[in-house]
Amino acid sequence: MIPIRDQALAAIQDRLKPHEVVHCVRTEELAIEIATSHGIDPDKASIGGLLHDYCRALPHKVLLSEARRLRLEITDIDQAVPYLLHGPVAARTIPDDLPLDDLDVLHAIDSHTLGAAPMSELAAVVFLADHLESGRAGQYVAETRLRAKEDLWGAALDVMQEVIARVTGDSRLIHPRTVASWNHLVRIQP
Repeated sequence: MIPIRDQALAAIQDRLKPHEVVHCVRTEELAIEIATSHGIDPDKASIGGLLHDYCRALPHKVLLSEARRLRLEITDIDQAVPYLLHGPVAARTIPDDLPLDDLDVLHAIDSHTLGAAPMSELAAVVFLADHLESGRAGQYVAETRLRAKEDLWGAALDVMQEVIARVTGDSRLIHPRTVASWNHLVRIQP
């Protein structure tokens, strides 16, 4: 039997462009580092990081049709920006394609773009790793990457604030899941 990590890597290599695979591997590597620093299962972080963009390359029409088939809630924002559905669609299709049924890993994959309320520790790890992996540059990224290893929830709030600032700076709508995630992260701060 092939270990799940090898199957996950082969699956994303079949589905994604080479630079997207590199991003997933970098996300996996940082997810393992962050998880380890917080006593979170590094194997789960590995798989969540590696598979987070499993459905990223699907055409928008396919993401919408898959979301409908899976009976996911589709907001007006999802209709306008179907890319936002790639996490939820992946979390529900991966168990059909790979021997993965760990609900914590699937929750992390589901919520890596928009966040979640509540957000599990593993989901926070994958969310952070996606936004802070080594291919991302800038002083903010470097500082927050270090903070993520010391203060998981503070770093998650920082990244969510950056996401919201970027979206509002471009005069785009904020997804209701992102708003709920922001509120959740604010409430759990010490």
